[in-house]
Amino acid sequence: MLNDYKMIGADGKEYPGTLEELRAWIAEGRLGSESWIWKKSDECWFRADQLPELSWDLPQPIPSPPILPKSITAGFVPRLAAYLFDTFVLQLLFMVVLFPWTAQLKEIFELAVTQYDFTNNATPDILPVLKAQLTFMALYTPVSLIYWVGFNGRYGATPGKKMLGIQIVDLDGLPIGYALAFRRYCAEVISLLPLGMGYLMILSSPSQQALHDVMTGTRVEFRSRND
Repeated sequence: MLNDYKMIGADGKEYPGTLEELRAWIAEGRLGSESWIWKKSDECWFRADQLPELSWDLPQPIPSPPILPKSITAGFVPRLAAYLFDTFVLQLLFMVVLFPWTAQLKEIFELAVTQYDFTNNATPDILPVLKAQLTFMALYTPVSLIYWVGFNGRYGATPGKKMLGIQIVDLDGLPIGYALAFRRYCAEVISLLPLGMGYLMILSSPSQQALHDVMTGTRVEFRSRND
């Protein structure tokens, strides 16, 4: 059927046409999504973007990027509270792991302690002390590594950070993943020496980054619990 539609042009006049002519007018830029169209079969005026037959011909709007909430960097106090909580949890896990070897480990560490008794001016035997230190590191390091890298790599936060609503992200605000979590774990050793001075940088840094954050390009932010 001919002239089943009428369009109001930019000059305010009505122009009758077919569906094919409407589509041609869209291609020419004479008709847009906001244009008013009279449809004969419905005897009603519609906006062009309300007509299903024109939905594929009209230019599609470009979606606006989502508006993200402004990030707030976590300072020294919440990070310290999260660290203390995580350390407590980690010690409990460590005790569970050590439980099957409690007797053997007690003997190793007691022998090491006896080497520090200088009442008789005896020369300490370094081997028991070294054995105790290596035994502790061999058992503690895997548990610590799994805890810090596992939680930070998977969720961007340990249980302590989750509890306080803070999360580790990279400088673009994206999750850090396992590889960056591992590098950050290694860099924290430098922040701990000497006397945790690397952590105290949070107090003086405008971005509230610790030394290991600067080294690995990360920061700690407050996030909603649903993130």
